[in-house]
Amino acid sequence: MYHYCNINKVCLYPAPPFLSFQTAPFYNTPTSFDAWWDNANSYHLTNNASLLYDTIPLSRPFSIGGIGGTRLVTHQGYLKCLPFSMNLCYYSLHVTVTLFSLGYIQRNGGDYHPDPTRRSSHTLIYSSPHLPPIDTSPLNSQNLLPINFSSLYQAAIKYPHLYYQP
Repeated sequence: MYHYCNINKVCLYPAPPFLSFQTAPFYNTPTSFDAWWDNANSYHLTNNASLLYDTIPLSRPFSIGGIGGTRLVTHQGYLKCLPFSMNLCYYSLHVTVTLFSLGYIQRNGGDYHPDPTRRSSHTLIYSSPHLPPIDTSPLNSQNLLPINFSSLYQAAIKYPHLYYQP
């Protein structure tokens, strides 16, 4: 089955297995999936369509490589849980985790650094140097920084002028 694009043509790649990117309620994000802050990827990447809005098929899908092998990226959208200035995200049904790029956050006015007030390793993630952190991520036993979506959505509620509103 192929995805029918809004621009009245048939795309040449399989449709993602969901009805519509726009059907998910704004703050109703599943929490039982792997999602990590990552300082090695250039852009945000997800396999979870409910995180995105204004999603469109890419005119030229592209492949990305990594430890899991090569994966085809087919769509781009915008993350509901990050400010406008840093919320571009690519979608691939074939990636196994969601990765938010700390480098992309930093290139677009945000920052991240260790939390000096904690004895265990936590990283503070900021969307702006003038605002409180949008997430405080504890380094887990696999040396990964989990994304706390509840924290991200609380920031969106607190500073709605910086975020997409449905």
